Amino acid sequence: MNAKNHDNSISTKGTVRLPELKLLTGLGRSTIYARLDPKNRGYDCEFPRPIALGGRARGWHLAEVEAWLASRPRIRVIQGEQPQQAQLAKEAV
Repeated sequence: MNAKNHDNSISTKGTVRLPELKLLTGLGRSTIYARLDPKNRGYDCEFPRPIALGGRARGWHLAEVEAWLASRPRIRVIQGEQPQQAQLAKEAV
């Protein structure tokens, strides 16, 4: 069964693969794997763990990814400011 969506939409199935995870989180591949590695300074014990899909294929439970995203504070940049000069405001989700 091919879970890849050709229109770049997020899977409506229960699992997402790495390209979809990157879109959902806004994180790159290296950052995702750093969050999974306890030896890495970017480790996040709350980051969703991948599951085996068969062979070398891995995926993430969509519900766990959504829960992790909901638990993160949102940071927005005040409009009109340059990113390096911007005042950051935290928003509750």
